[in-house]
Amino acid sequence: MSLRSPAEYYLKYLIVHPDKYPDKVIKDTLMERGIFYLGDDYVQKLRIGLVVPEVFRPFNEKHAPTRLFLIREKLRTLFQPTRDTKITWKILEHARAREFVETMLLAHAPAAAIAARVTAQSLFCTAEAVEEYKKYFWNLELLDATQMRTLLQMTLDQNVSDSDPATEKDRKRALKKAGYQDPRKLASEMPYSPLTALMAQMRMGMMPSRFELATIMQTTQAMAVLKTLEATMFGGPRDSQTALNFSSVARNMTESLETVVRPDEHLREQLQAIALRTETAPVPSIHQLSAGNHTVDMQPQNLQVPQHEPGIDEGGDGDSGDEDFGGGDGHPDSGD
Repeated sequence: MSLRSPAEYYLKYLIVHPDKYPDKVIKDTLMERGIFYLGDDYVQKLRIGLVVPEVFRPFNEKHAPTRLFLIREKLRTLFQPTRDTKITWKILEHARAREFVETMLLAHAPAAAIAARVTAQSLFCTAEAVEEYKKYFWNLELLDATQMRTLLQMTLDQNVSDSDPATEKDRKRALKKAGYQDPRKLASEMPYSPLTALMAQMRMGMMPSRFELATIMQTTQAMAVLKTLEATMFGGPRDSQTALNFSSVARNMTESLETVVRPDEHLREQLQAIALRTETAPVPSIHQLSAGNHTVDMQPQNLQVPQHEPGIDEGGDGDSGDEDFGGGDGHPDSGD
């Protein structure tokens, strides 16, 4: 499985920079900034694929060949930064803001919400700056979920060689141990959900101001049932105990929900969803609707009703057509 760096565009920026950084400087820069380094071969592969114009002026916005190259390689704002790009560099240098942005991007939180929280906690940020950071330093579109987990695991598996001094070995072991609690690792291993963002914030030491207890318990119940199904279907030697444990969690959540969520409140919420909405605007009058072109006559206009004389047939032969039978004896009435 080939891996790509989520900071691939930034790596391209270093490769094509007019200062012509050698591979060692590029590696040291990435390591110093805490950005994934996937080896010299990866750098060489990118270097071969970048065809830089003969006359390369990346800081000149009016140089057409350079501008086309930067747009094609999606590097323009790194060389010609906007206000949002400058904020992006600040996020990269600010450890807490960077951790929060990367974790929330893994949890697929909206950029506007991420920017608002960063502004409230550490430094001024915009949604566009978050998008710029995602593009250049944390581009999740370049990797699938498995590749992202692999990269995060690679940061934990730091080789401790025998030639390292004791202090360096201890440092690397401590980094690996702490890395298991990395909120980015947690966010990468959980499904996309608002609760994932909530748990990742708690892992970073941020207590949410409000949350729905019933929603959390319902999610826990659903996940326990799914994990029970998963353990039951696999049928391994230890899966039976795992299924039993998760089924106990599901049962406990079901019992707890009965005390947290009252039936009358649940019914009220359902009724509110289908409540009728009434129009509060005043009803227009008949004069406003017809502009004065109306009548109070309830009969159809210009309709002539034919008048018929009694006892005269429409055919004009003098026969009434409807003879009056009387007496009940079957003979015409004599008229007396």
